[in-house]
Amino acid sequence: LLSLISFCSFAQTQNLEGKWKGVITMDTSGYYKQVITFSVQFRQSGNAIWGIYVKGNDPVKNTADCTGRLTAGLNNKNGSVIKIFQDGIEKNNIPLDLCLYMNFLEADYSKEENAEYLKGKWFGNPNYRRYGVDRASGSFQLEKTSPVVDIEVDKYFPNLARLIKEFNSD
Repeated sequence: LLSLISFCSFAQTQNLEGKWKGVITMDTSGYYKQVITFSVQFRQSGNAIWGIYVKGNDPVKNTADCTGRLTAGLNNKNGSVIKIFQDGIEKNNIPLDLCLYMNFLEADYSKEENAEYLKGKWFGNPNYRRYGVDRASGSFQLEKTSPVVDIEVDKYFPNLARLIKEFNSD
């Protein structure tokens, strides 16, 4: 019985649905590092994850540098890296090419006491392994602040049914 319980808890899929908040560290020149606020609201169905991110949020002015879409698929292997891809920009208040820098994220999920974290690296080029490290890159850390979203994330994904099917077909 203990073996069965242990196996079931090992095989559980991570639940990333909810609101996450943290920072991105941008290191594009080697000399200059910038820390920018970053938040994501994820929805999840099985292994499929989709969400809206906001980078550089200024709550006083009610503006953000960039707002865009993210998609990811969880791997069934416990402890594996979560690969999160940018799926388009929804709004930008800075030049679009600066919003497109954060194109791909490699995240590690961890749970420490009562807190859940996504930590890792971000890259401007999703093919960074093939071509070497991209000039635009840095690290990020997000902490889950709520298990539920407070915006209509699904409306930003017109092909949501196909996305869910694709990530859950394995």
